[in-house]
Amino acid sequence: MIKLKPIKNSIKNKIIIQFTLIISVFLLLISFSIGYLFIKNTESHAQDLLKNRALLIEEKIQERLYYLIEQTKLLAKNSLMINSLIDDDNKEEYLLPLALNFMEDKNVKYLNIIDFDGEIIFKTTENIPKYNNSIYIRNALALGQTTFYLEKNKNEFIVVSPVKYYETTQGALIATFNLDKILSKYIINSNDEYIEILDTQNDKLLYINNHDKNQKYYSYSLKNQNLSLFDELNITLNIGKLESTYLFPIQDALKKVIIMSFILILIGTLLSYLLAESITKPIIELYKKIENNEFNEKYQPLGTNDELEVLSLAFHEKVKQLNQFKNEELENQKLLLEQSKMAALGEMIGNIAHQWRQPLSVISTASSGLKMKQEYGILEEDEMFSVLDSINENTQYLSKTIDDFRNFIIGKREKRLFNLSEQIDSFLSLMIGSIKTHDIHLIRNEQTNIEINGYPNELTQCLMNIVNNSKDAFEEKGIKEKYIFIKTYTKNSSIFIEIKDNAEGIKEDIIPKIFEPYFTTKHKSRGTGLGLSMTYRLITEGMKGNIKVKNTSFKYKDNNYKGAEFTITLPIIS
Repeated sequence: MIKLKPIKNSIKNKIIIQFTLIISVFLLLISFSIGYLFIKNTESHAQDLLKNRALLIEEKIQERLYYLIEQTKLLAKNSLMINSLIDDDNKEEYLLPLALNFMEDKNVKYLNIIDFDGEIIFKTTENIPKYNNSIYIRNALALGQTTFYLEKNKNEFIVVSPVKYYETTQGALIATFNLDKILSKYIINSNDEYIEILDTQNDKLLYINNHDKNQKYYSYSLKNQNLSLFDELNITLNIGKLESTYLFPIQDALKKVIIMSFILILIGTLLSYLLAESITKPIIELYKKIENNEFNEKYQPLGTNDELEVLSLAFHEKVKQLNQFKNEELENQKLLLEQSKMAALGEMIGNIAHQWRQPLSVISTASSGLKMKQEYGILEEDEMFSVLDSINENTQYLSKTIDDFRNFIIGKREKRLFNLSEQIDSFLSLMIGSIKTHDIHLIRNEQTNIEINGYPNELTQCLMNIVNNSKDAFEEKGIKEKYIFIKTYTKNSSIFIEIKDNAEGIKEDIIPKIFEPYFTTKHKSRGTGLGLSMTYRLITEGMKGNIKVKNTSFKYKDNNYKGAEFTITLPIIS
């Protein structure tokens, strides 16, 4: 059965998260855009409103000032006013009623009349200004024109109108108005609005109401109005409105937009979940079919009739091909195993024949000597038993060699528990003849209590392939003093089998290819290229272990050597 890793980042979650993020970002961008446009439009709208409001206030104030100027002109032209300048005897009788009538409801602070020389001939206040040095009065007397100006230190609006008799200027009427009262009358107090009147020449504040420095305002300054009385008087009108007055409804609207956005996000999340469910359900079904290897010869449709259906069909066809390939691979593996065994069989038979020569010679010599002594009657009983024991010992040795050879040739693949040292003894019983023939010194350093749950016959073949590889390397490179070291030990829940020689190692560019099938550096008559490839398969696939090879330098008996080192790693049984 196919085992797949658990799904950590499912497509369903990705669809839900990404779809929700898209909706969230989209709604947030809309909210911010609406808010930004509202604020910018509010600023522009506020400027327009403030401008219109400033123009209206300016217009009303100018109308009032022009009215006061015209009223002053009319008073200066009054016949009683003219007679008072001509007739000194009756001036008090004429001027006082005229002055009182003029000052009524006009915010007049005081009213003065001067003659052509600038001397005061009538006054309504004890604090009489010095008019002789006034350029405005001089112009009125000399040019006969009405002039007006602001006494900015006192916030007074002063109108100077000449009094003429038959086009001859006799004097001047000076009307002084309270500017603060005039402005207050036409500027309506509002808690969310402030109005300033500034001296344009030095930015001196002439009038202000309701300005809170701790508040933020939208402001507008009314400047450069052509033919404006404000420009003639060198004053500027500034007006401001609290930002909160305009922003509060916008903030309230934005809150509603944000609430609606969250509601839409929740709805979008629900829709994305339903969408993800419809997309991923057939994918999960396909995943389960792959995980449980539920692909039969007959294709079972998912029922989606879309790209997933095509994918499922492709998986079905691919799994059929893989299963077929797997079966072929198993057959090829068995064939490679048999080929590897047959490749070693001829050499093994030669090894066994060599191993049998000495015990057969001992048996033949002992039995011939025993027969001869029996014929001559010189056979003693103790000697007979000793010879028979020697024959039996050599016979047992031959029998054990036959059993080991038979087990290897039969190749019964049975997973069982076996002792590693005992299995190495069995392996060496098959190789000892060849090892001795080639004058190879075998050095063993083994941990005796290692138990392996695996295939002993396959491990024997792996060890045989590695030792044969070392033996061929000795012969190819003409090494005279030959050593093979076998070391076993356990470490970190693993079993290690290290086999190294002093055959000067393997070329570095060959090491990555050494476990590839049919790869060999030997002549075709001596190597098939299957030994180490089969060793790799048997260790990694058959026994769930690992095998590596490297070149190593080491010291033995005060001599320095270099060779190849194979390391087999196997799991320790529970």
